Amino acid sequence: MSVQIGREYWVILNDYDAIIEALVKQGEKFSGRPGNFVFELIKNNHGIITIDYGLTWKASHKFGLRTLRGFGAGKEGMEENVVEETYFLIENLTMAKDYSIQMKLTFTTLNIISRLVLGSRFEYDDKKLLHMIEIIQKFNEDSNHAHLLAVLTLEPILRFFPPFRNVVKITSDDTERFREYLRGFVEEHESNFDEHNIRDFVDAFLLKIKKSPEDDPAFNKLQLIQYILDLFDAGSLTTSSTLSWAILALAHFQECQDRIAEEIIETLGEDL
Repeated sequence: MSVQIGREYWVILNDYDAIIEALVKQGEKFSGRPGNFVFELIKNNHGIITIDYGLTWKASHKFGLRTLRGFGAGKEGMEENVVEETYFLIENLTMAKDYSIQMKLTFTTLNIISRLVLGSRFEYDDKKLLHMIEIIQKFNEDSNHAHLLAVLTLEPILRFFPPFRNVVKITSDDTERFREYLRGFVEEHESNFDEHNIRDFVDAFLLKIKKSPEDDPAFNKLQLIQYILDLFDAGSLTTSSTLSWAILALAHFQECQDRIAEEIIETLGEDL
């Protein structure tokens, strides 16, 4: 069925056969992204999440998959990063800090991403880390700010009127501040870059920029900065929310906790 939302018509795929036909059998025809004021405000038509399907998206997607897998994503090497970061999480969980469990899990998941992308991690009280997470939360969580941004996706003309005008300014300022942090990390990598020693995703991307034409839309510094922002944005809160839900579910099902504990002890032993 179709329905008008704001000034646009949306097509709703509401049964299994229609979804398979569109997203699987004719997936390439339905792979595009619609133009959106909020996406343009936050993403600046760069990155990987919101850009339209085309040559730039294909090149960025292919590079990202190959590079992240090369640094351990989805492989045994990733397990080492997770295990090492878990020790920091456990230590932080036992400390009397004014952070929720989900927030502490967000520290952990963002740090695991950071290990792959930046080749380093943040301390859990790092001011840059806290501010970046605060910005991501503001855009994604169930808050008044996020609700107003959602309305702007449907009626962008409201950006000229309060309170939407103020939301646009805050969003623009926050996004630029986030980019400044990432720009600093990239410039630090540039200062000690060695094409014979590729340490992480940023180094790999810088090498790709060096080997690409100057006007390549997929491989340039702006695209790199936004790509990192997308990886942090897409991977941190989603994962920590899922883990928080799992912990909450286990709190309601003690027998499942017991089975998991027994399996861990049986497989790995008690001296962990």
